[in-house]
Amino acid sequence: MRIVVKKYKYVIFAMAIVLGLIFASFYQYYKDYYSYYPEYYRIKNHCTFDKEERPSYCNRFSSKENLDFYLENSDPVKRYQRLDVITLTSEIVENNIFSSLQIFSPLLIMIAVIGTIHSAFQSGMFKNYLLRMSYKKYLQQIQKTIFAVAFMMPLALIIVFFLSCCITKFNFNIDAETMGFAVYDAWKYHHFLLYGSIICIIQYLMGIMYGELAVLCCRKNKSMLVSIILGYLLFLCLNIFIYVGVYSILLNKLLGFKNLSEYFNIAGYWFFNQPMNYGLLILIVLIMSSMSYLITSFIYRSKEKRILEYEKQNT
Repeated sequence: MRIVVKKYKYVIFAMAIVLGLIFASFYQYYKDYYSYYPEYYRIKNHCTFDKEERPSYCNRFSSKENLDFYLENSDPVKRYQRLDVITLTSEIVENNIFSSLQIFSPLLIMIAVIGTIHSAFQSGMFKNYLLRMSYKKYLQQIQKTIFAVAFMMPLALIIVFFLSCCITKFNFNIDAETMGFAVYDAWKYHHFLLYGSIICIIQYLMGIMYGELAVLCCRKNKSMLVSIILGYLLFLCLNIFIYVGVYSILLNKLLGFKNLSEYFNIAGYWFFNQPMNYGLLILIVLIMSSMSYLITSFIYRSKEKRILEYEKQNT
């Protein structure tokens, strides 16, 4: 057990951060939407109009009708009972601390991948591995690490959904006022399991791409920290290149393809609140993920070259 923890400590570290963000987001949601309940019950108990003297905080209610309207529409118990799984999940993913993963999930995946494989590159231990297995099999083990770590963000989304189910007691009934919320989209709400599955697939494929970028940056860097920083900078540059270079300049201005910005904002693939062609979106993500895999495979194709690069770093 200790050996497993030591080997995958960076994966555990990254996942711990993700779990921390999840629980912090639920706390933030509670604080934003339900922390007013002491004031509500104070108003309910002390602001009745049958008293001659009322506290000053009751002056905001000029009539009994205003007070009754507030008490009816702001009742925290009734608001909680109206809360549904889809709305809570969407609020956590889109409007709370969890949403920071849009920009930081690549960093966490790179920490997990590089932290797991870099020690073999840094110490030269990979040469000992090659005495017991073929170079092809060694590269397959690295890819298996990437494919496993890529499950981190889909798992995070599933945990958010599961916690939302538990908190709302599996309430999938949509209240009428929910349709006015910013997170509401008719297709998403009526096909949420399909929608959620699509987002998980997209995040898994993006996780593979981020893992491949991480491996690319391990190639000539003995420092794990430098590899992580370079990998994250590579992601930021790629994000700008795809959105500005590929979409804004090539597709939009030169070829005339309009209204496709959401399809090329790779940091924003966590949620969509407007009609999307999800088949096209998955195709774009699949192309990017496949290209990153092919580039990594091409660069690491030669065992002799990889060993020579390591020896040059130690001369």
